[in-house]
Amino acid sequence: MVTSSPRQHARSGDAASIAAYLGSGDAFDRTITDFSKAYAEQSLRDFTTFVGAIDDGRLPCAEPESQ
Repeated sequence: MVTSSPRQHARSGDAASIAAYLGSGDAFDRTITDFSKAYAEQSLRDFTTFVGAIDDGRLPCAEPESQ
């Protein structure tokens, strides 16, 4: 029996193959949701730090050009 890796399934774009690999449970859904929420939260923390660095002068930033 020949099997293919998840990467091969994902590259194929074959929805049936991907669905078969993921199965009928919700483990993938929960995992990707958890990852997405953590990624969004980290992005917000990073942006807050970035803006704070600009606001307190640690990171120089040019003023936008007036029109």
